[in-house]
Amino acid sequence: MRSLETVLAVLSDVENGSFASESIRKHTVRLDAKNRTLVTLIVYSVYRKKQLWEEIIKAYLKIKWTSLERDVQNALLAGTAGILEVKRFASYSMVNATVESVKKRGCRRASGLVNAVLRKIAMDPDAAFHVIDSRNDLDRKALLSGVPIFAAKQWNKDLGRVNTEDLFKLNKMKPYISFRVSPDVSGKRLLKTISSHGYRAWKSPLFPDMLRFSGSAYPPGVPGFYEGLFTPQSESSFMVGSCVEKLYTEGRILDMCAGRGIKTGQILQDRPLAPVEAWEISIPRGKAFKKEMTRIGMQDRVVFRTGNALDLVPTEQPSMILLDVPCSGSGTWRRHPETKWRVDNNKLADFNSLQTRLLQKAMNILAPGGIVVYSTCSLFSLENEKVIENVLKMYNNFLQLDIPLAGNYVRQAPDFGKYIWPGLPWIDGFYLAALGRIC
Repeated sequence: MRSLETVLAVLSDVENGSFASESIRKHTVRLDAKNRTLVTLIVYSVYRKKQLWEEIIKAYLKIKWTSLERDVQNALLAGTAGILEVKRFASYSMVNATVESVKKRGCRRASGLVNAVLRKIAMDPDAAFHVIDSRNDLDRKALLSGVPIFAAKQWNKDLGRVNTEDLFKLNKMKPYISFRVSPDVSGKRLLKTISSHGYRAWKSPLFPDMLRFSGSAYPPGVPGFYEGLFTPQSESSFMVGSCVEKLYTEGRILDMCAGRGIKTGQILQDRPLAPVEAWEISIPRGKAFKKEMTRIGMQDRVVFRTGNALDLVPTEQPSMILLDVPCSGSGTWRRHPETKWRVDNNKLADFNSLQTRLLQKAMNILAPGGIVVYSTCSLFSLENEKVIENVLKMYNNFLQLDIPLAGNYVRQAPDFGKYIWPGLPWIDGFYLAALGRIC
């Protein structure tokens, strides 16, 4: 089964820091549609419940998990996920294919171990799940829903048991793609074109400028992408850009951590007369930002600079700053499940420190009377209201402003800002707060 070899190549890339979606596209170029689908299913099945698969595998091992080579670990994870989650083929076919793939990865000596462990799991799949029966209720539910145990404990502390169990359920929801329609583009005509190519899509009932798809799609493959007729964007990300647009009155807008420019593009399209500057620390993301601005025809409207936002100085003092800070991404874990296994409590503390310094920088360079919109795609209070609370203690010339968002998926945070709750396939978890400078 050639697809298993591709799965192991993708898992190796991801363990070295790549995004699963990007690696899948790279490694499946020469595969047919059936095998591309199979690779995608297995890879995402591995990362949706990686901690659970590890717990199960360890119960069948006679040596330490950490003593195994990375390729052997990945093979065991892929085989276990394939047997227990994917269920597209006979279990023993999965075992044999995984063993052969391990050999081709140069791990012949470990092939016997992989064969023995996976055959035991395949022999009685239901029994495999009993290895977590001794866990406490919170840990067991976290493992079964694919939520890291540290995150479950933190959410339980921050949000309470009811909200935590709701997030367990929502973490299992399959994310779907949505598109932001560009100004002056007929949404009705675009929908007709998209539908004629086999996609099922409709206008979002929440935002008339957004289209919802009934599944996922590769954006460059959708007609109109290269012409800049639409932009792939979650509805929660769209809410962040809309908040900036609604609070803006005049002066320069600065996007301090612009990434690939999705929200920057939205702001440029919503505010055609506003001068906009954007910063991005990553050179590859900076290149992607420039391509995005060219694709939507906004390359001449924005001043773009690559560099560390903590060091850069704006070309003109901004009266509006969007600070969409680097974060754990916990609100988008179901969309990018591989990223949740890169975070722990120590990493959260590191994010908090960086987020605090970035917010201080934004407040220091903001013009009097200006506004900072702080946002994350995180559901951890340490990255959200705790940052706002701590920074406000340092500044007596800033006030918290109301976030102009409401609806079923917008919730007031306990002290500062609002959460966007990931209650639909097109809506990820986000947090927003707005701070106004008095003088």
